[in-house]
Amino acid sequence: MKKFSANIEAIEFFKLHALQLVRRLYLLLIIGATLQIVISWYYLIHKSDWTQEQKQKYINEQAFVSFNKDSYQKALEILEKRKEKLQHYKPYEGRDVFFPPEFENYKIPVQ
Repeated sequence: MKKFSANIEAIEFFKLHALQLVRRLYLLLIIGATLQIVISWYYLIHKSDWTQEQKQKYINEQAFVSFNKDSYQKALEILEKRKEKLQHYKPYEGRDVFFPPEFENYKIPVQ
């Protein structure tokens, strides 16, 4: 019986230490990833050595979106129609399903 209990104690000891090791490795992984992000940000954004000409060239390369005037005018027309609709909004005068007229003067009893 002693051998069996010794095995159980060894397994429990291993589980405890393995769990602590995994927690520490996970913490180191999070710290390492954070440091990598901070270092990348520092060198790529904060300490970049781009001249004004390089910046302008990059902006011009990225600005390849074409402007469609017809679609823009159509979108403006839709917006104007919606504004006009909102200004002349007529409230709904139909039957209210959740609060029918019978309950209009109903008061909640206070206990």
